Amino acid sequence: MEKFDVVIIGAGPAGLSATKILGDGRKRVLLIERNPKIGPKICAGGLIFKDFELGIPTSLIERAFYSIKIHCSNKTSEVKRGKP
Repeated sequence: MEKFDVVIIGAGPAGLSATKILGDGRKRVLLIERNPKIGPKICAGGLIFKDFELGIPTSLIERAFYSIKIHCSNKTSEVKRGKP
């Protein structure tokens, strides 16, 4: 039986981040995900356009975003769109 230092349940944003940090720190990590593949949506509680194509009514929208900021290391980029 294999042994691990840490077992993480769920390959969402937090699980993936924790797995990377621990793995970079030379820990033996087992990541368990119930779905057959990770994604296609990893977005911390928001909805994407594809969700509405599947039939979610737009009347549920409380707030729409017209830009996103991407932070990576010491660099920040902003992506703006004319529609949400």
